Amino acid sequence: MNIFIFLTLASLFAGGIYLILSMRYSDILIGIAIVFNGVNLLLLESSHPLSGKIDPLPQALILTTIVVGFALISLLSAISLKQFRGRTSDEIPPVKWEDEA
Repeated sequence: MNIFIFLTLASLFAGGIYLILSMRYSDILIGIAIVFNGVNLLLLESSHPLSGKIDPLPQALILTTIVVGFALISLLSAISLKQFRGRTSDEIPPVKWEDEA
């Protein structure tokens, strides 16, 4: 793996995790999409053959992550749209604990 691919993977994972930890549904949605793209790139880089044979397992895993990513992003976008229509904001409300009443 060359340094360019390594830096690309590191920036994809770091940016995606930063967005996932935010308090807005739209940022979480974009962050999960970025992390899934990073996982696909990591699996693609791990599929380089060490011998003369090509391993089909990473290609199958990439197809699986594409399907799972699409389903998760669709579900989260539906939840985000429902929350936006109900409260006109996509920010996640803070949790109120019972002891703080």
